[in-house]
Amino acid sequence: MAYGGLMIVASHNPLEQ
Repeated sequence: MAYGGLMIVASHNPLEQ
């Protein structure tokens, strides 16, 4: 679940690109 949350956060963060 932790990995899924991190992926969602990264995808929702434009700066994470």
